[in-house]
This record gives sequence, C-alpha cells and structure tokens, in this order.
Amino acid sequence: MEGESYNFETRAINFLDLTIWIDQAGYLQTTLYQKPCRVVSYLLPSSSHPGFISKNIPYSLAFRLVRIESTERGLEVNLGILEEELVSRGYRRASVKAALDKARSLSRTAILVKTQPSQNQRPVFCLPYDARLPGITDILRKRHRALLANDVDANEYFPSPPLVTYTRTKNLRNLIFRAKVPRIMRRPGLRTRPNGFFKCGKRANCTLCRYSTNASSYTCPLTGESVTLTQHISCQNVGIYLILCKKNTGPCSRLFPTYVGITGEGEASSFTHRLGGHVGTATQKCHEDTLKTVGRHFRSAGHCVERDLRMLPIEIINPQNPFLLRARENFYIEKFQTEKRLSVYELEHGMNLNRGQR
Repeated sequence: MEGESYNFETRAINFLDLTIWIDQAGYLQTTLYQKPCRVVSYLLPSSSHPGFISKNIPYSLAFRLVRIESTERGLEVNLGILEEELVSRGYRRASVKAALDKARSLSRTAILVKTQPSQNQRPVFCLPYDARLPGITDILRKRHRALLANDVDANEYFPSPPLVTYTRTKNLRNLIFRAKVPRIMRRPGLRTRPNGFFKCGKRANCTLCRYSTNASSYTCPLTGESVTLTQHISCQNVGIYLILCKKNTGPCSRLFPTYVGITGEGEASSFTHRLGGHVGTATQKCHEDTLKTVGRHFRSAGHCVERDLRMLPIEIINPQNPFLLRARENFYIEKFQTEKRLSVYELEHGMNLNRGQR
C-alpha cells in the first residue's frame, strides 16, 4: 500500500518482557527485554515486610530468568546483572548467590510445563504486619499439635494449622494524606436548590428585584453566545453579572448593548448593591456628566432606566479571590464581545471601555 513499507529482514521483536529473535540456524530464541527507562526498584530488605518476602525475591527473579532465557549464555549474563542489582539494593551477596544457584539447578523444560496450583484447604489467619510480632506461625503450629494430642477427633475437623497471612499497615502517606474525598452529607429532608438566578423577594427595597427577571440561561442575540447558570444565584450573592439594555426601538433593538461587570468589596459586595451604583449614575443629578458607560448609555435620548435596564447575575465567585474575579470577567467580555471601541457617547454592542474596567 502507498505510504507503508515492511522490512522483511527483521530478525527480532520485543513483546512484553521478551525479546524474540531468530538465530543463524533458524530457531526461535528468547531473552529478557527491559525498557531503556527502567529503574532498579526492588523491595529493600529493610522495608517493613515479613522476612520471607525479601528472602524469596532473589529466587523468584532468578526463576523468572530461567523460564525466559533460551540460551545458557543469555541466562548467565542476566543472572550476573541481577546479582549486582540486588546487592545494590541491600541484599546480602551470599544469600543472593545461594538463590541464583538454586535457580540454575532447575530444568527449563520442566518449569515451562503448565501446572495447576493446588487448592488451599487450610483456614486463613490474617492480621496486620508488625516487625515486633512474635513468630505467629510457630505459635499456631505448636497450639495445633497440642490440639491434636488432646482431641482424637481434631484431625477430622482441624487437620492442618491455619495459614498465616499479613495485611499492610498504614505508612506515612496514609497517615498524612487522605486518598478518598469525604462524602458530602446532606441533612435529611433538605431540598436541593435549582440552578439559575432567582430574585430574593425578601425586601421591598431590593434594587435587583426591580431590575431583573428569573433566568436559568442567557443567549446574546447579537453574537449567539450563551451561558448556562450552573449555580443557585440570588440578589445578595457576589460574582459576575450582565447589564442589558432591553430598549426595543432605535439602534438598541439592533445592537443589544451589554456590559459585563463584577462585584467589589465593602458596601458594593453584592449584586444588588452593585446595581444600585449603576442606577445612580444613570438617574442622579450629580452624575449628569458621568463618563461611566452604563450611566451614560441610559442617560442617552429615548432611554428610561425603569423600563430598559436589566441586570442578570451569571456566576458566583468568592470576592476574596480578586484574580479569579478579573479572569472570569475578561472571559465573559471576550465571550460576549462587550469591549467598547467607540467613545462613551456613541452606541454599540459593547459597554466595557477596557477589560477589567467598571
């Protein structure tokens, strides 16, 4: 096929922990394959594990090499490498040599034969491992012999002593870090509040209740961009909001002027207080010459604040994280394209003079 090529001279391939290759006589041979990024990380003998674990590791690794290596030369080379690696991890060279010699005495043909493991019929005695524990296995064997000596029927219902197994105890990581996030426990009967903006309706003088409507999403008619409210938002929350001009005649009916803002701190720390500031710049005499874009827009000819101005909170954000507030404000300014490019006296879709300016 075009764009593909095959090298039929390849005589070796890596598969799992094997390198399978064809020798000069045409026979398949196998040897150990290790990734270039491999790190020697055998269990340290000083680790908090039962002694038989570290004692059996050299023999188990050597047994694996006897199964893998199809040539004597390859076996000896890799056994030598294994010996040095185990010694570097703190294993005694004499015990390592004894384990390797034991593995060398095995017949590769015999150990490659698949066998069925015997089923364990002994009861299992499991307990957390601690290096200070006495010889549990010897104690159980001694008690089992005493049981058999005192009860002639014990050989029928308890023929063998229990098999001792250990579980890992908690290490420093388990003690310091929690791997599982605790579940959020909800009080019985507590109803989950729906997502969206909902007027508080608790105060007769709530400014936001007068200049808003309940909503669960918003779609900009000009850009087609939309936002779904994923939190339960009310008048006294803080975060990101939109100021919308709902005038349905003149240029505003085509431009859909929009302003993206954030709540501040102190008195202006809620949506309703922030809206009070916007309404003030559009209605109070002391702000007749204001250069604030929202106030100047709703002071323009043909506008009525009570009829045309609407505010929609869209996201709750902790005011103690000003960086996140500004970042989210910039995100929505770009999303709804509300950056103002003309002067404050000219009508256009965007009412944000520059990103982050109120």
